[in-house]
Amino acid sequence: MDAEARARHAQQLLDDPLLIETLDAIEAAAITAWRNTGSDRQQDREVAYYSIKAAERVRLTLQGIVDNGQIAANRAVRLASSRP
Repeated sequence: MDAEARARHAQQLLDDPLLIETLDAIEAAAITAWRNTGSDRQQDREVAYYSIKAAERVRLTLQGIVDNGQIAANRAVRLASSRP
């Protein structure tokens, strides 16, 4: 799969209501768990923190794929327009 096709697919995932809902639910549950753990439950707080960061990483990774595809598409346009 080329960069532009990957970008289109990644954008579809970022726009997918079910994926958005799922990642939002993971983050919300982790925030709730983090808030409700006492300072004596440091390991539970860390698990909640890493859950939040994992959901964030999924979004950022997909956005990076979209960005890379846009760069590739722009490069292809520039190359095509510079050819005689």
